[in-house]
Amino acid sequence: MTNALENTFGAMAIALSDDIFSSIQANGLVQSEAEAIGHLGHAPGLAISHLADAISLSHAATVRLVARLEDRGLVERSPSETDGRTVLLKLSERGQELHARQMGQRQDKLRTALKALSSDEQAMLSFLSTKLLNALLRDENHAFRVCRLCNRQVCANCPVETEMMRREEVQC
Repeated sequence: MTNALENTFGAMAIALSDDIFSSIQANGLVQSEAEAIGHLGHAPGLAISHLADAISLSHAATVRLVARLEDRGLVERSPSETDGRTVLLKLSERGQELHARQMGQRQDKLRTALKALSSDEQAMLSFLSTKLLNALLRDENHAFRVCRLCNRQVCANCPVETEMMRREEVQC
């Protein structure tokens, strides 16, 4: 049974991920661009180095990615007030609109998938998903990456943040 569960669970995860990224690509974005828009949408003011870590690209590749997004009018750069060598990134108004559309598309795909479950099954899946997600988290950088396309408006009590704070308390 376990092998069948692993296989089915893996296929479901891939199918859902593929659906989400295909809807995002309809906006004319490649995955790394969508991830950058996602991060900057809920963490404005990121330095390029932090964005690079979050989307698992080299610093040079992230600089090129940001330049493309800036050329398209989606991202704006500003100097850090505390470190003259650091450039901070935020979404432009157009980038914020794209971020909102991207989050809506993601939400639509997830909502469609969850319609197959009853409300009791959805509650159980919520519990189990949180448990599995917490077990998969490696460290703070990984947690930030896991949430790269999360819709922060619908996740008031983020289980990832809660788990990372719990781990910090345990270490103290």
